[in-house]
Amino acid sequence: KCVGGRVVVKTCRGGKLYNHLSGWCERSMNIGDCMCPSISYIPTGAPNVSLSLHSDVIAEGRDTYMDCYVKANPRAYKIDWLKDGSELYHNVSQGILVSNNSLVLQNVRRVEAGIYTCRATNDHGTTTSNALQLRVE
Repeated sequence: KCVGGRVVVKTCRGGKLYNHLSGWCERSMNIGDCMCPSISYIPTGAPNVSLSLHSDVIAEGRDTYMDCYVKANPRAYKIDWLKDGSELYHNVSQGILVSNNSLVLQNVRRVEAGIYTCRATNDHGTTTSNALQLRVE
């Protein structure tokens, strides 16, 4: 639940239900009694993202792919791919295949050389991965 631009997380501790302002947990408020589940839900904040490139130097005309590894709770609901800071979109005719956590570049041309990142978004924020440089020879 969003209150004043902040996400409110309800947690159950010791039979009491609490509201926490996510990211600003110095304030919590007892809002009644509850039954505590056996599994606790602990949000970890914005996603932790890393990017893996399977070969940083690719011969022109070859295919390459990258994987975006995301660790987030709650899970990321959106993953974007960027080249030199501009968002990439799935475009089969240009050989750009975006599929969730993977980016495939087909028949790579020199114009595809550049800095690649992925960006993951969840309810707590957006995080951008490490930057990887792709060189085309």
